[in-house]
Amino acid sequence: VETGLRHRTLQHRRMRLAGSDVARLDGCEPMGQLQAVEQVVRQAVALKSAFEPRPQLVVEVPGLQVEADRERLERVVGHLIQNAIEATPRDGHVMIRLGRRDADGQHDAVEIEITDTGEGMSEEFIRERLFKPFDSTKSAGMGIGVFESREYITELGGQLEVSSQPALGT
Repeated sequence: VETGLRHRTLQHRRMRLAGSDVARLDGCEPMGQLQAVEQVVRQAVALKSAFEPRPQLVVEVPGLQVEADRERLERVVGHLIQNAIEATPRDGHVMIRLGRRDADGQHDAVEIEITDTGEGMSEEFIRERLFKPFDSTKSAGMGIGVFESREYITELGGQLEVSSQPALGT
């Protein structure tokens, strides 16, 4: 997540959000105000801290910023953290890492990586169902959270990536 959010990755159970910190140089309208990514992610983690397993945050690079709507970005990160928590046994682990990632050959992307030791997902599930709106494996789910998350990250110029294996987590 970052200033221009050109490149985003989300690894759910190893979901990664990544974005460029080159603030909207392409002439597009701004996507929001500059946000301190660490503050947005810390707030999302704090809102999920009552759940088990309790998510843990590691900030590798402080001071990163992104041009985004704070509430929407916090909601996206919070939703992905919640999915990781729900897929992980109480004695498992959910980790959120905030750092940088190379994009277009430059070290200019902010990355939020969410990993868990949950049940994992098959490649077929990721490809066929994960981002399909109104398709949920949860009895109370509407099936739009990951779809909306990807749409917003894409709108910011980033991307959402998922890497997972059944029984090993995401």
